[in-house]
Amino acid sequence: MKIVIDKDATVHKIYEKEFDDELGLTHQRASHVEPVNPVLRALFHFIRRWVHDTSILADFTRLWPCKWRARIFDGPTLGPFNRRSDAIGAEVEHIENQLVKG
Repeated sequence: MKIVIDKDATVHKIYEKEFDDELGLTHQRASHVEPVNPVLRALFHFIRRWVHDTSILADFTRLWPCKWRARIFDGPTLGPFNRRSDAIGAEVEHIENQLVKG
């Protein structure tokens, strides 16, 4: 885990449910990991807009056998990747590198 603390005491790090929720930290999304295919991507965002992140339907969308990409807000789109987990790994690496660079 990489943590960067600004001069104003703002903490920046990658969200980790067990750690952040227990401490009551707030979080802000920095990216989306989503299907590359535009039709699947639209369906993915439609479903995810209407269901809770911990729902069975949200879990189902994470298992789709398709190409995935990591779209970094105000940054590059990484991918395509054959597995969602690879897109997440690239996403985390990119965001952590950006945090360290400041």
